Amino acid sequence: MYASREAHWTRTHVAPLVRGQLPFLLGFALVSALLIATGGADGRWWAALAVVVGATALLVVTIARGAGDPGVVVAAVLDMVAVAVLDTIAWDGSPTVVGLMVLPALWLSHGFRARLLPFVVAVTAVPALTAAALVLGDQDVAALPGIAAQVALVVIVAVVVHIGARGARDQEVALERTAQELHATIALSQAVADAIDVGVSYSDDDGVVLLRNQAVKDHGERAGYDFVTRRAIHLYGPDRTTPLPHEQQAPVKMLRGEPVQGDVVFVGPPGDQQALSFTATPLTTVAEGGPGGSVLVCQDVTDLVNAVTTREEMVVTFSHELRTPLTSIIGFTEVMRETHDLAELGLERQVDVIHRNASALLDLILVVLQAGSAARGITVERVPADAVALVSATVEDLRAKAGRCGTAVTVDVAETATTISADPVRIRQAFEQLLTNAFKFGALGGRTRVSIDGDEEELRIAVVDDGPGIDPQDLSQLFERGFRTVAARRSTTQGLGLGLPLARDIARAHGGDVTVATRPGQGSTFTLHLPRD
Repeated sequence: MYASREAHWTRTHVAPLVRGQLPFLLGFALVSALLIATGGADGRWWAALAVVVGATALLVVTIARGAGDPGVVVAAVLDMVAVAVLDTIAWDGSPTVVGLMVLPALWLSHGFRARLLPFVVAVTAVPALTAAALVLGDQDVAALPGIAAQVALVVIVAVVVHIGARGARDQEVALERTAQELHATIALSQAVADAIDVGVSYSDDDGVVLLRNQAVKDHGERAGYDFVTRRAIHLYGPDRTTPLPHEQQAPVKMLRGEPVQGDVVFVGPPGDQQALSFTATPLTTVAEGGPGGSVLVCQDVTDLVNAVTTREEMVVTFSHELRTPLTSIIGFTEVMRETHDLAELGLERQVDVIHRNASALLDLILVVLQAGSAARGITVERVPADAVALVSATVEDLRAKAGRCGTAVTVDVAETATTISADPVRIRQAFEQLLTNAFKFGALGGRTRVSIDGDEEELRIAVVDDGPGIDPQDLSQLFERGFRTVAARRSTTQGLGLGLPLARDIARAHGGDVTVATRPGQGSTFTLHLPRD
């Protein structure tokens, strides 16, 4: 249980005895001064002094040589014998000194196991009884009850202290056992954490990291992360070249107690990077019954990110290649309409079908290209822009498409300032995606309503359709690239699940967002939120 027998003996015996023998010597010196002052220092005092000197010398030798319990016991007994000798002088009119006997009795009762308790009582009582025998040689038998009371007091004190010390020792052993079990648990947790290739880090409520596995250390080394200053050199955003600001780094968010959900950053110097996905979860605080703090998990998703990037690049490449012939097809159908009487030739319906389907396919390709651009990071060039003009122009451009989808469009503008600082091209792209989405999923022969309002902080452009609404279980994935609702997959409506994510990415690039409000069977409202500045 203890590091060594000598260390145990030193901690449980030597230190208390050293602290205890010094007070005893001071007490003996005080009593001796009183005896000398009252003229009671005779040969018996010299004998007591010799015994005390011998006990102290024995104690010093015992401690120096690291001897066992016997030397300590003998030293304590000698101290009590010296007190008993002094007590015989006290009965001649000098101050009583039997109270000094309590000190060595305390040492013995505090420092030894239960099997020595009878011995403690014996070595406490015997010197007192010896003193009584000496006193009875000169004193009346009536003094015996007083002597017995003194002996009883010393014995009671010794027994009480021994019981308390034994309880303290048992508690100390239990605490040490608990500490060892805790250390073993921590070591096991560290070993298990180091054995997995996912980075795991745990910090307490004060931001002190208590657990950090080897994967976190490896990632930190690649990022040039200083675990003391908590700053990293090589942490980059989605474009892999722009350093991630310190306050936006996942470990910093974790230490602030903020949740992190799937943040992907690139770690390492350009050209030698890994993609890591970070998730940080605050734990229940102590006040609520939990351990408190936060757990940060980082996973290497380099292969997944590279695969997605490769796929997106291939899609964009194919889209570019398809765009050119489609543009030619649409152009030639328009030329045919202008240079020939298609109705007379009986080709009007066929040319319209070619033009309509080629235009629809070209629209899809443009969305793919725009989404691919957004995936690589959207840049905006802000200029003062009139939101009403942008919305009106987009609605006019899409009225023909609205007609083909069987819906009418109305625009309602509230009495509010409509000028914002934004990228007009990007805002039109975002609004167009929301409007096209309403055309596709609105009721046939229904109405799509556009409203513009806002306040001092933001402008809101809402697109309201009267379609079947969105199932609540689809809302959490609605803005993920490639996701289509169950209703959309079951319908004949074309789509790639890229328009809504594109609109949201553009809004967020402006510091805004896209929100949705929907009820099954009662349509949906998509709102484009744009900050004024």
